Amino acid sequence: MMQEIKKAVSSIQTISGLVLFACLPIHFNEVTRWSMILFIALSIIDYFLQARYKNHSFFFFKSLPFWSLIGLYLLLLLYIPYETANQYIPLFTENRAAFLAFGVLGVVGTNVPPRKYIAHTCIMVSLLLVLYTLYLGWQYPPENPVNWREHINYIRHVNIQSHMVVNMYLNMGIIACFWLIKEYKKYRFYWIPPMLILYTTIALSDGRVGFVSSHVILLIGIFYLCWEKYKKILIGLIIGSSLAGVIALSYNDKIATLLTAQEDIRHNIWSTSLALYQENPYWGVGASTNAINLMERFSADPSIQKNRYLIKSFSLPYISGAHPHNQLLQGAMEFGILGLLLTLAALLGPLLYCLRNKSSLLVLAGLIVMLIQLQSEVISGSIGYLAFCYYLLIAMNYAQQ
Repeated sequence: MMQEIKKAVSSIQTISGLVLFACLPIHFNEVTRWSMILFIALSIIDYFLQARYKNHSFFFFKSLPFWSLIGLYLLLLLYIPYETANQYIPLFTENRAAFLAFGVLGVVGTNVPPRKYIAHTCIMVSLLLVLYTLYLGWQYPPENPVNWREHINYIRHVNIQSHMVVNMYLNMGIIACFWLIKEYKKYRFYWIPPMLILYTTIALSDGRVGFVSSHVILLIGIFYLCWEKYKKILIGLIIGSSLAGVIALSYNDKIATLLTAQEDIRHNIWSTSLALYQENPYWGVGASTNAINLMERFSADPSIQKNRYLIKSFSLPYISGAHPHNQLLQGAMEFGILGLLLTLAALLGPLLYCLRNKSSLLVLAGLIVMLIQLQSEVISGSIGYLAFCYYLLIAMNYAQQ
């Protein structure tokens, strides 16, 4: 009887984990909520049913990123009495609860769905998102056909998620394609068309970082496939893909703006945020106070004022633009030196663990893509707290295999 209960709990936990993974690139909804609750609850129950606590240490190197997430959440709570502007504390404590929940799951060594299930789910959901976006674009055509690309991206942003969140998931889909090509040699060519579709979708999106990340994955993936048997071919493929990447990147509107030395708002955001950080470099000011301070500085900066979308985002419930557009800088601004160190441990700890553990190159690719993303954005806007924590949990599990 007990064995049947254990098996049932494990099976439902896997199913809820897959459903939750499928929900990561879309707006938070009731399916996401309940699959998340089930996955977390059943993971804890499974931990005790399987009695894994008997032979488990909470302080292995692999637990460092998760302890860091727990530490960042505890700092959020500890700073509440010292905040000078506390109106956004409820927002941050709710949104960042994933740090605490998945931090605990990571520390106790929660099992995640098998790689095969995650890979197929990621590719299937990614392709469905592409088809759904095209369907919506056909149902609601743009007034000016010339702006079809901008129209498609807007439709995706409203009905699915921001281009950064979706591109991150599509990049994970490309990684999944590389893994399936090598794992199932008999059907390896079946996964090339999905990979090309996902790559093209990212290229046509408004995301330069997602596009750069797709090329990083491409180079690592080629190395992953060819290193063992095709070393001579590998050099040619890497040179060819690198040249193709440079050409493709030059046609990206945002990258073209940087290359032609035109003004980019992120430079203004970074310089303004850095100046604000230097006023309280050691202890920080807390998450809510930091958001208010940034709103005031951004609103007073003539260059940043020109970006109406960013200024308008301050009035939205989630104050989506009130951050320094760099995760390390955000950690330092909110909680000083300790916040910076914990953020560094959460972002770089997994990479160091993979290198030390000689983990799969594809796991390393996924972690590098997230790290790249968080140099020009923060977790809340570019990946999402829930998605970041779940990606990290999956990566650290696969890094051990």
